[in-house]
Amino acid sequence: MVQEIKPFIKWTGGKGRVLNQIIPKFKDLYDNLYVEPFLGGGAVLFKLQPKNAVVADINANLIITYKIVQNSVDKLIKLLKKWQDEYPAKTPKPKDKNGKRQKDENNKNILTEREKYFYKKRDRYNEIKFYENNIGSGESSDKNIEIAALFIFLNRTGFNGMYRENQGGKKKGRYNVPIGDYKNPSIVNEDLLKNVSKYLNENNIEILCNTYQNILEDVNNRFTDKSKKVLIYLDPPYYPTDTSKFTTYTANKFAVEEQNELSEIFKKQKYTTFLSNSDCTEIRELYGDYIIFDISVMRSISAKASSRGTINEVLIKNELINDEETEEEEKEEIKIENNESDQNTKITDMRKCKGKYKSNGKNCKNPAKENGFCGVHKNQARKVNIKYTDDDMKEDEPVETQEETKKFIKTDRDDEKDESVETLKVKTCKTGIVNRGTGAGGSQTNKNGKAYEEKTCFDKFCSKEWKKIILDKNTIFGYYMEIKFPGFTIHKFSQGGIKKYFNHFTEFKTRGKLSRHHDEAFFIQFKDKSRKPILKILEKKHQHCAGSADTKILAAWGFIKYYKKKFLNKIEIEYAFSVNNWLKTQFKKYPYKWEIILENFEEDNIPIFYGEDDNYGELILKWITNV
Repeated sequence: MVQEIKPFIKWTGGKGRVLNQIIPKFKDLYDNLYVEPFLGGGAVLFKLQPKNAVVADINANLIITYKIVQNSVDKLIKLLKKWQDEYPAKTPKPKDKNGKRQKDENNKNILTEREKYFYKKRDRYNEIKFYENNIGSGESSDKNIEIAALFIFLNRTGFNGMYRENQGGKKKGRYNVPIGDYKNPSIVNEDLLKNVSKYLNENNIEILCNTYQNILEDVNNRFTDKSKKVLIYLDPPYYPTDTSKFTTYTANKFAVEEQNELSEIFKKQKYTTFLSNSDCTEIRELYGDYIIFDISVMRSISAKASSRGTINEVLIKNELINDEETEEEEKEEIKIENNESDQNTKITDMRKCKGKYKSNGKNCKNPAKENGFCGVHKNQARKVNIKYTDDDMKEDEPVETQEETKKFIKTDRDDEKDESVETLKVKTCKTGIVNRGTGAGGSQTNKNGKAYEEKTCFDKFCSKEWKKIILDKNTIFGYYMEIKFPGFTIHKFSQGGIKKYFNHFTEFKTRGKLSRHHDEAFFIQFKDKSRKPILKILEKKHQHCAGSADTKILAAWGFIKYYKKKFLNKIEIEYAFSVNNWLKTQFKKYPYKWEIILENFEEDNIPIFYGEDDNYGELILKWITNV
């Protein structure tokens, strides 16, 4: 491997800022061949530096530029150095007495010397690109060297490094990016160009101008052995979102129809394939059955600096999500909910999931989350070891009393009496109450929290019109409550009931399994099917000192986003909190801490209910029926 290299051109959607998030997922997958049909700036290629690769792009002049860097880099550098020396210094734009751009007799802007030089090169590029882009026998011709030099020059001096062509009309295909506002643009980086050329020449790198369809068809026909380590990375123009509408940069459109075609081809690939795209409902629906990684990226190519911020993208792997449970896994889950599983076996977290796919027996390559398993294989983790959380525990299990808890709290006075007292690290407050959350009767619920759960349990407020429907009689959460109103129906469930519910009603498919359970939730479906269903989630917390309730409240917006992603944005999410009156006093006692949060809650329609108020049940009923 040569020394580390990077792209020699800027490219919209380039992956330089997210290499640390995607490259680890490609490890050991491209020993035989690396394939990238949407090459662009080549950030991933140059980071991986595979010995054998097929890279391509539909942009002929981009491919000519790569070919010239590979085969005639010295001539290219010489021409770019000449233009670097000729490029005029930046001067103020001519303006009239009103401060507006000064116009000539044809009502066109009077240009600076730098602008004249830039637009002359742009005109030459558009002139030459239409009659000399022979990528075959003429790839090292003087004309193609000029094309490559113009391509790099315009990329380094044009607005934000953007590449854009007219989409139609008489000027279809013409490069139309205006001059950039740079003081001293770097037009030629001699060392970088030579290092790129060295890498391309010392390895077996095929550089082609072709469609991704043809490239993938050719690659799939090269090998008959599916065990070959071939990695395909697809980085197409992105599906447009509200913050990214500019996704077609050449005269060859890549719109919805093309995105649908790409998804079908992606699903047919026999070798490991990754695809980058926008994080939007349409893309998550197209690839809903496959593993999707969330990628956070700082975008810089935008007309407004205020629009250049962190956005989310997705990286999709052509590996199906195995979201079905075997009969044995389902039985084991029932045991867990009834506190019958073996708790003696211990496991340790690993960097990769230790689960296996039931369809082919292969090891899972997802990152491990809890107990060394990913969200897809968490039931296999339960077979090995049971690590109880509030969400897993039986609702009516014995609750540790305050007196029983005190004997596990070590103090200086205890040391004097008995040094053998077992120590448990728990947080206490002035009232002497152990700071543990309520959950829904989980193992970490103290007696005050348990009493709060009983007081605020929605079933107490249900009228006779609510009907209890059993989905699984073998588990305490295997039911839901139903009531019908004119125009809509409400279903209510608690804790693990959400999983049972959505496993039963499969039309509301989730993206993978739900990895967390709420305390209570209400699912509203409308007779008018054009309206999205609403999932109203009620998070409960009883507390007498600062702790986990603060965290849950501050994380409200994150929880809303979590559920929206899980349900592929097909369901509206509303959130609310049920807390005890002690927290109400804290909101008033510390206004600087809570005032802004509560104001934002009000703006975003996230109510807080106080379970110890006399009208609590009335307010909850009003909230869930307000649709």
